[in-house]
Amino acid sequence: DAITRAIPLCLVGLGIAVAFRANVFNIGADGQLLAGAATGAALAPVLAGLPVPLGLALMLAGGMAGGALWGGIAGVLRARFAVNEIIATIMLNYIALQALGWLLRGPLQEPSGIFPRSARLAAEMRLPVLIEGTRISAALLLALAAVLVLWVLITRSRHGYELTVAGRNAEAARYGGIRPGTVTVRGSTRSGCRCRPLDLPRSMSARRRSRAAPRCPSHWCMWSRRW
Repeated sequence: DAITRAIPLCLVGLGIAVAFRANVFNIGADGQLLAGAATGAALAPVLAGLPVPLGLALMLAGGMAGGALWGGIAGVLRARFAVNEIIATIMLNYIALQALGWLLRGPLQEPSGIFPRSARLAAEMRLPVLIEGTRISAALLLALAAVLVLWVLITRSRHGYELTVAGRNAEAARYGGIRPGTVTVRGSTRSGCRCRPLDLPRSMSARRRSRAAPRCPSHWCMWSRRW
């Protein structure tokens, strides 16, 4: 259980690290998670008939795209309208929470219609278990691969360089031909993309379905009271 719980924490930490690198305070990992969960749950029945590797890959890609789009909203608001990303991402968390609750009581609800949750994933849409008798699945390998990919992105790529420069000094970045606004949007989008796998691999292995959250997490409420 410790390893199973560490996987989502690792992935969400990577997502937030991308945003922090660009000096964007992404407090919206929860909302990005929920946006991707809704996307993945919606795609699962459609992709169930495809070959297993293709179906899994498309479901992961769809979930990541959902999280990326949700994260990109805050980036656009900051770059275009100078909206504080802390406030924007907190508000988007609540919107995502309520939207997912509606979906799981409506279009995505399980066939029985008793509980606010999606139908179980088809067997071919679940990640394989790595160690028999445990809940440790291939999600562990995805998390380790994500760490390596992020390290290469930040330290060995042009995008990582632009993120670092724009995050440390936006004015210097402009003189260097880097557009801080574009970097902000890109960083927020990629942060949401990496936050999104937080729950999808777990849904594809241990839980096998998405559930409606009964209330807002306490740390959102704490931030809201402070602001």
